Amino acid sequence: MASVQRRPDGRWRARYRDAGDKEHARHFTRKADAERWLDEVRSDLVRGTYVDPAAGRVLFADFARTWLEAQPHRAGTALLYERTLRLHVYPRIGDRPLAAVRRSDIQALITSSGQHLAPKTVENHFRLIKAVFNAAVEDQLIAVSPCRKIARQPVAASRVVPLSVEQVERLVAATPQHFRALVITAVGTGLRQGEALGLRGQNVDFLRREVHVRHQLVSVPGVAPTWGRPRRRAACAPCRRPRSCWRRSPSTSGCSRPVRSG
Repeated sequence: MASVQRRPDGRWRARYRDAGDKEHARHFTRKADAERWLDEVRSDLVRGTYVDPAAGRVLFADFARTWLEAQPHRAGTALLYERTLRLHVYPRIGDRPLAAVRRSDIQALITSSGQHLAPKTVENHFRLIKAVFNAAVEDQLIAVSPCRKIARQPVAASRVVPLSVEQVERLVAATPQHFRALVITAVGTGLRQGEALGLRGQNVDFLRREVHVRHQLVSVPGVAPTWGRPRRRAACAPCRRPRSCWRRSPSTSGCSRPVRSG
Protein backbone atom coordinates (compact mmCIF):
# COMPACT_ATOMS: atom_id res chain seq x y z
CA MET A 1 0.00 0.00 0.00
CA ALA A 2 1.43 3.36 -1.05
CA SER A 3 0.16 6.90 -1.28
CA VAL A 4 1.20 10.51 -1.85
CA GLN A 5 -0.49 13.28 0.14
CA ARG A 6 0.03 17.02 0.38
CA ARG A 7 0.79 18.34 3.83
CA PRO A 8 -0.35 21.67 5.28
CA ASP A 9 3.14 23.12 4.78
CA GLY A 10 2.90 22.46 1.03
CA ARG A 11 5.35 19.53 0.95
CA TRP A 12 4.37 16.11 -0.41
CA ARG A 13 4.46 13.06 1.87
CA ALA A 14 5.08 9.71 0.16
CA ARG A 15 4.57 6.59 2.26
CA TYR A 16 4.35 2.84 1.84
CA ARG A 17 4.28 -0.35 3.90
CA ASP A 18 6.82 -3.11 3.38
CA ALA A 19 6.25 -6.88 3.54
CA GLY A 20 6.50 -6.72 7.34
CA ASP A 21 3.69 -4.10 7.46
CA LYS A 22 6.18 -1.45 8.59
CA GLU A 23 5.43 2.05 7.32
CA HIS A 24 8.09 4.16 5.64
CA ALA A 25 7.71 7.78 4.60
CA ARG A 26 9.67 10.58 2.95
CA HIS A 27 8.83 14.19 2.22
CA PHE A 28 9.42 16.00 -1.06
CA THR A 29 9.00 19.50 -2.39
CA ARG A 30 7.48 18.30 -5.66
CA LYS A 31 4.78 15.69 -6.14
CA ALA A 32 6.62 14.25 -9.15
CA ASP A 33 9.65 13.46 -6.98
CA ALA A 34 7.48 11.71 -4.39
CA GLU A 35 5.79 9.57 -7.05
CA ARG A 36 9.15 8.74 -8.64
CA TRP A 37 10.49 7.55 -5.29
CA LEU A 38 7.45 5.32 -4.76
CA ASP A 39 7.87 3.88 -8.27
CA GLU A 40 11.46 2.93 -7.43
CA VAL A 41 10.35 1.26 -4.20
CA ARG A 42 7.64 -0.70 -6.03
CA SER A 43 10.18 -1.85 -8.62
CA ASP A 44 12.56 -3.06 -5.89
CA LEU A 45 9.73 -4.95 -4.20
CA VAL A 46 8.76 -6.65 -7.47
CA ARG A 47 12.38 -7.59 -8.30
CA GLY A 48 13.05 -8.81 -4.77
CA THR A 49 15.88 -6.31 -4.29
CA TYR A 50 14.10 -4.15 -1.73
CA VAL A 51 16.16 -3.24 1.33
CA ASP A 52 14.75 -1.70 4.49
CA PRO A 53 16.42 1.74 4.82
CA ALA A 54 17.00 1.08 8.54
CA ALA A 55 18.51 -2.39 8.07
CA GLY A 56 21.93 -1.09 7.07
CA ARG A 57 22.36 0.65 10.41
CA VAL A 58 23.70 -2.57 11.92
CA LEU A 59 27.37 -2.14 12.78
CA PHE A 60 29.82 -4.17 10.71
CA ALA A 61 31.44 -5.73 13.81
CA ASP A 62 28.07 -6.83 15.24
CA PHE A 63 26.98 -8.41 11.98
CA ALA A 64 30.38 -10.06 11.38
CA ARG A 65 30.33 -11.68 14.83
CA THR A 66 26.83 -13.03 14.26
CA TRP A 67 27.80 -14.27 10.80
CA LEU A 68 30.94 -15.99 12.09
CA GLU A 69 29.07 -17.79 14.87
CA ALA A 70 26.60 -19.19 12.33
CA GLN A 71 29.24 -20.61 9.95
CA PRO A 72 30.05 -24.35 9.99
CA HIS A 73 33.76 -23.66 10.29
CA ARG A 74 36.13 -25.91 12.14
CA ALA A 75 37.59 -24.57 15.36
CA GLY A 76 40.92 -23.61 13.81
CA THR A 77 39.28 -21.77 10.90
CA ALA A 78 36.85 -19.96 13.20
CA LEU A 79 39.75 -18.88 15.41
CA LEU A 80 41.73 -17.62 12.41
CA TYR A 81 38.77 -15.63 11.04
CA GLU A 82 37.96 -14.14 14.45
CA ARG A 83 41.57 -13.04 14.92
CA THR A 84 41.74 -11.58 11.41
CA LEU A 85 38.59 -9.53 11.91
CA ARG A 86 39.55 -8.39 15.41
CA LEU A 87 43.11 -7.34 14.57
CA HIS A 88 42.89 -6.12 10.98
CA VAL A 89 39.28 -5.22 10.12
CA TYR A 90 37.36 -4.04 13.19
CA PRO A 91 39.84 -1.22 13.97
CA ARG A 92 39.08 0.28 10.53
CA ILE A 93 35.37 -0.36 9.87
CA GLY A 94 34.07 -2.31 12.86
CA ASP A 95 32.15 0.63 14.34
CA ARG A 96 30.66 1.68 10.99
CA PRO A 97 27.08 0.82 9.94
CA LEU A 98 27.00 -1.65 7.05
CA ALA A 99 25.30 0.87 4.77
CA ALA A 100 27.94 3.51 5.58
CA VAL A 101 30.92 1.48 4.38
CA ARG A 102 31.93 2.57 0.88
CA ARG A 103 34.05 0.94 -1.77
CA SER A 104 36.74 3.55 -1.08
CA ASP A 105 36.81 2.47 2.59
CA ILE A 106 37.51 -1.14 1.60
CA GLN A 107 40.15 0.00 -0.89
CA ALA A 108 41.87 2.08 1.78
CA LEU A 109 41.83 -0.85 4.21
CA ILE A 110 43.33 -3.26 1.66
CA THR A 111 45.96 -0.76 0.54
CA SER A 112 46.99 -0.06 4.13
CA SER A 113 47.22 -3.78 4.92
CA GLY A 114 49.41 -4.33 1.85
CA GLN A 115 52.06 -2.01 3.30
CA HIS A 116 53.01 -4.48 6.04
CA LEU A 117 51.44 -7.82 5.07
CA ALA A 118 52.22 -10.26 2.27
CA PRO A 119 49.93 -10.14 -0.80
CA LYS A 120 48.59 -13.63 -0.08
CA THR A 121 47.64 -12.63 3.47
CA VAL A 122 45.95 -9.46 2.23
CA GLU A 123 44.03 -11.49 -0.34
CA ASN A 124 42.77 -13.83 2.39
CA HIS A 125 41.67 -10.83 4.47
CA PHE A 126 39.81 -9.38 1.49
CA ARG A 127 38.00 -12.64 0.80
CA LEU A 128 36.82 -12.76 4.41
CA ILE A 129 35.55 -9.16 4.31
CA LYS A 130 33.84 -9.86 0.99
CA ALA A 131 32.11 -12.95 2.44
CA VAL A 132 30.70 -10.88 5.32
CA PHE A 133 29.31 -8.21 3.00
CA ASN A 134 27.91 -10.82 0.60
CA ALA A 135 26.03 -12.31 3.54
CA ALA A 136 24.68 -8.86 4.41
CA VAL A 137 23.39 -8.52 0.84
CA GLU A 138 21.75 -11.96 0.99
CA ASP A 139 20.08 -10.97 4.28
CA GLN A 140 18.81 -7.81 2.55
CA LEU A 141 20.56 -5.51 4.99
CA ILE A 142 22.29 -3.65 2.16
CA ALA A 143 21.55 -3.50 -1.55
CA VAL A 144 25.08 -4.01 -2.89
CA SER A 145 28.45 -4.99 -1.48
CA PRO A 146 31.20 -2.36 -1.32
CA CYS A 147 33.78 -5.06 -2.16
CA ARG A 148 33.72 -4.30 -5.87
CA LYS A 149 36.66 -3.46 -8.14
CA ILE A 150 39.13 -3.46 -5.26
CA ALA A 151 42.73 -3.23 -6.49
CA ARG A 152 45.13 -5.67 -4.81
CA GLN A 153 48.74 -6.60 -5.28
CA PRO A 154 49.09 -9.74 -7.42
CA VAL A 155 49.83 -12.93 -5.54
CA ALA A 156 52.97 -14.47 -7.04
CA ALA A 157 52.83 -18.20 -7.54
CA SER A 158 55.70 -19.75 -5.62
CA ARG A 159 57.56 -22.64 -7.20
CA VAL A 160 57.78 -25.81 -5.14
CA VAL A 161 61.31 -27.22 -5.14
CA PRO A 162 61.39 -30.83 -3.86
CA LEU A 163 64.14 -31.88 -1.48
CA SER A 164 66.97 -33.83 -2.98
CA VAL A 165 67.68 -37.40 -1.88
CA GLU A 166 70.74 -36.21 0.02
CA GLN A 167 68.71 -33.56 1.86
CA VAL A 168 66.07 -36.12 2.81
CA GLU A 169 68.71 -38.51 4.11
CA ARG A 170 70.26 -35.77 6.28
CA LEU A 171 66.81 -34.78 7.53
CA VAL A 172 65.94 -38.36 8.49
CA ALA A 173 69.30 -38.83 10.21
CA ALA A 174 68.75 -35.68 12.30
CA THR A 175 65.22 -36.75 13.33
CA PRO A 176 64.60 -38.78 16.52
CA GLN A 177 64.10 -42.48 15.80
CA HIS A 178 60.39 -42.55 16.66
CA PHE A 179 59.63 -39.70 14.20
CA ARG A 180 61.60 -40.95 11.19
CA ALA A 181 58.72 -42.93 9.71
CA LEU A 182 56.63 -39.74 9.76
CA VAL A 183 59.29 -37.81 7.85
CA ILE A 184 59.73 -40.54 5.25
CA THR A 185 55.96 -40.88 4.79
CA ALA A 186 55.51 -37.13 4.33
CA VAL A 187 58.33 -36.92 1.78
CA GLY A 188 57.23 -40.00 -0.13
CA THR A 189 53.52 -39.20 -0.32
CA GLY A 190 53.31 -35.41 -0.27
CA LEU A 191 50.78 -35.42 2.56
CA ARG A 192 50.04 -32.20 4.38
CA GLN A 193 51.18 -31.97 7.98
CA GLY A 194 47.69 -32.54 9.41
CA GLU A 195 47.08 -35.45 7.04
CA ALA A 196 50.38 -37.13 7.92
CA LEU A 197 49.77 -36.73 11.66
CA GLY A 198 46.25 -38.09 11.27
CA LEU A 199 47.23 -41.14 9.23
CA ARG A 200 46.00 -44.45 10.66
CA GLY A 201 47.28 -47.96 10.10
CA GLN A 202 44.05 -49.19 8.50
CA ASN A 203 44.38 -46.49 5.85
CA VAL A 204 47.68 -47.85 4.53
CA ASP A 205 47.38 -50.51 1.84
CA PHE A 206 50.84 -52.10 1.84
CA LEU A 207 49.90 -54.64 -0.86
CA ARG A 208 48.87 -51.98 -3.41
CA ARG A 209 51.36 -49.44 -2.04
CA GLU A 210 48.59 -46.89 -1.46
CA VAL A 211 47.82 -44.46 1.35
CA HIS A 212 44.18 -43.45 1.85
CA VAL A 213 43.82 -39.95 3.28
CA ARG A 214 40.64 -39.99 5.34
CA HIS A 215 41.62 -38.28 8.62
CA GLN A 216 43.64 -35.29 9.71
CA LEU A 217 44.88 -33.83 12.98
CA VAL A 218 42.62 -30.96 14.10
CA SER A 219 43.97 -30.11 17.56
CA VAL A 220 47.19 -30.35 19.51
CA PRO A 221 47.55 -30.86 23.29
CA GLY A 222 47.84 -27.53 25.10
CA VAL A 223 46.53 -25.51 22.15
CA ALA A 224 42.97 -24.21 22.46
CA PRO A 225 40.95 -24.62 19.23
CA THR A 226 38.63 -21.83 20.45
CA TRP A 227 38.74 -19.28 23.22
CA GLY A 228 37.74 -22.04 25.65
CA ARG A 229 39.92 -24.39 27.71
CA PRO A 230 43.00 -25.95 26.03
CA ARG A 231 42.71 -29.55 24.88
CA ARG A 232 44.64 -32.15 26.89
CA ARG A 233 44.70 -34.75 24.12
CA ALA A 234 45.34 -34.67 20.41
CA ALA A 235 42.23 -35.11 18.28
CA CYS A 236 41.74 -36.27 14.71
CA ALA A 237 38.68 -35.89 12.52
CA PRO A 238 37.55 -37.03 9.07
CA CYS A 239 38.38 -34.79 6.13
CA ARG A 240 36.05 -31.84 5.88
CA ARG A 241 34.78 -32.62 2.39
CA PRO A 242 34.66 -35.81 0.34
CA ARG A 243 36.94 -34.26 -2.25
CA SER A 244 39.57 -33.84 0.48
CA CYS A 245 39.95 -37.62 0.67
CA TRP A 246 42.68 -39.07 -1.54
CA ARG A 247 44.70 -42.17 -1.98
CA ARG A 248 48.32 -41.86 -2.96
CA SER A 249 50.42 -44.39 -4.78
CA PRO A 250 53.94 -44.28 -6.29
CA SER A 251 54.14 -43.41 -9.97
CA THR A 252 56.68 -44.75 -12.43
CA SER A 253 58.82 -41.66 -11.88
CA GLY A 254 59.22 -42.44 -8.20
CA CYS A 255 57.05 -39.54 -6.91
CA SER A 256 53.72 -39.95 -5.22
CA ARG A 257 50.64 -39.69 -7.42
CA PRO A 258 47.36 -38.45 -5.84
CA VAL A 259 44.26 -40.37 -6.90
CA ARG A 260 40.73 -39.57 -5.80
CA SER A 261 39.62 -42.07 -3.20
CA GLY A 262 36.35 -43.87 -3.70
